[in-house]
Amino acid sequence: MDTVFGLFRVEPDAAPDATHLHLDIRQTHDDSGWTFTAFEQPIYSIQHERQIVPATESLVTHLFTRLQRSLFVLHTGLVEWNGHGILIPGERGSGKSTLTLWLARNGARYFGDDLILFDFQAERVIAFPKAATLKQGSFPCYEEAPTYEDPVRGPVRYFLPESAGLHDMPLANLKLIVFPQYIAVGAKPSHELSEGWSALALVQQLFGGFDWDDRGLSLIARLSKIPARVLPYSDLHQAQRQITEALETEAPHALS
Repeated sequence: MDTVFGLFRVEPDAAPDATHLHLDIRQTHDDSGWTFTAFEQPIYSIQHERQIVPATESLVTHLFTRLQRSLFVLHTGLVEWNGHGILIPGERGSGKSTLTLWLARNGARYFGDDLILFDFQAERVIAFPKAATLKQGSFPCYEEAPTYEDPVRGPVRYFLPESAGLHDMPLANLKLIVFPQYIAVGAKPSHELSEGWSALALVQQLFGGFDWDDRGLSLIARLSKIPARVLPYSDLHQAQRQITEALETEAPHALS
């Protein structure tokens, strides 16, 4: 848990009224694998010890998103650059976590690489700063670290940048949305997205869709007004330059 969720540590007596979920990880009787149990009920099984950390990450993150009632959860990275918030949504394999971590290690403040929370009542964006999860294709971009085996994503490594914290920012500070598209070789130009295309892309990243609250639609409509662009990249230095140049151009016209 410390590997991925170290910043969320709370002593048991610090939140006496909090709802607690007790997870146990036990080897099977025949030593052929491991079983996650909650309140003595089996909920998840894995085959190898190297899968424990990724399985715990996935399970806790899934439970967290399903327990939200007053906050909306968007599948996106978020960093803050010189006071400007940059949302980095993307599908699995798009390079979202790789780019988010790179920016956080090169001058930006890290809010999270996977989930970000939106509080309508307080008009704020709230960090979910678990460690960034990098898949095997991104390993050469960073230093050596313990490698774990995710049943779905394959080999993964975790990195928590020094700028990570339980931050929040005003919703109005969001100034740019970048949809990354990692490409192994070559280069393609970035291009702006219209409000309509941005809204369609963001809908796919909204956990729970619009099933239980039409404020989800309001959130997407509001976020779609932020300048957005698709950013194909193969070089992280170049991607960073394009993002800072876009901020200089777009920030004055962003969401207010």
